Amino acid sequence: MSGTWYPRLFQLLSEGVEKANAEKAFENLVLVVFNYDRCVEHFLAHALSSYYALPEIDAQQIVRSISLIHPYGTVGHLAWQQHGGLMFGAEGGGRTLLQISGQVRTFTEQMSDQNVREQIQEAMDEADNIVFLGFAFHEQNMALLKANPSRRSRKVFATALGVSASDCEAIASEVYSIYDSNRDQIRMEIRNDLKCVELFEQYWRSLRA
Repeated sequence: MSGTWYPRLFQLLSEGVEKANAEKAFENLVLVVFNYDRCVEHFLAHALSSYYALPEIDAQQIVRSISLIHPYGTVGHLAWQQHGGLMFGAEGGGRTLLQISGQVRTFTEQMSDQNVREQIQEAMDEADNIVFLGFAFHEQNMALLKANPSRRSRKVFATALGVSASDCEAIASEVYSIYDSNRDQIRMEIRNDLKCVELFEQYWRSLRA
């Protein structure tokens, strides 16, 4: 994982947090993960266990408490997340694959899931800092992030590696439209020259604030 954004995210969250209060590292965090994989939760459980010398079961319990939303579902729950779940990296047989396929949603199915849409809207309404990592800003995914109109001040940080300057402007307009907001309400940093890990390094203090 060296050189990826995963360790940098964990370092950002755990900075200044003592072992006795390890769960507090995630109390102001909401993760909306559009991928089907379980990489974030798998990594965070191992990072917690390693960094704080916690038993795996305790670290896993903390990760269960994180507000982590998969709008399109996942390729199965991890074994410690749910009885009958599949270990990370394990191969499943026909019946297991059939069960997993039922946990993957299409965009149409997700739009009809009012509970998940309300969770995302609440997270977007309450967010002070919003970070887009490796996000393609597809129209259908932006629709899922739509929040209530707001004039509240926020900060947005985003990677858009290799995207042209004009397209970055278009992306900025789409982000403003999430809140039906004016440009003076949101401080926007869309970087087409940074990878995800570099975004954390460049804006470490801003994100901590």
